[in-house]
Amino acid sequence: MAKNKYHVPQQRLPKSKIPQSATLLKDQKDPEDEYFTISYRYYSDSECQITSLNQNTARAFLQDIKTIGRTKRTPYYLKQVGINVIPVYGIGAYKSLLKNLPEDVDLKEHKVQSTSRLFYFLKQNKFCIVAIKMNHIETDKHR
Repeated sequence: MAKNKYHVPQQRLPKSKIPQSATLLKDQKDPEDEYFTISYRYYSDSECQITSLNQNTARAFLQDIKTIGRTKRTPYYLKQVGINVIPVYGIGAYKSLLKNLPEDVDLKEHKVQSTSRLFYFLKQNKFCIVAIKMNHIETDKHR
């Protein structure tokens, strides 16, 4: 039987080409877990005015949403990058924003440009968008 010139007997092969220490991850955490995931699970079509946004306001919202997705997942870091963390209370017209949300939700508001608002809450590593409003809700200044 003719020997194959590319055949290497198994006893001559090194046990591993890659050192064992190089194959183990030092930190098993996924770096993506440190940042917010944008969630639309609680998004309210009936409350949202996204179709009414003009081009400049829509661009500002998209820029802020991009910023949120690149931010570490705490309110502290949101404030550091210019995202408002203003508490919203279920009083007056704000009450309708809490409809269909879990009872323990701590609703927040972010101002975009002068009158537009992004309503959201934080749940673990998720930034849950509830609604985008074109105009500020006037309810005797209650949030």
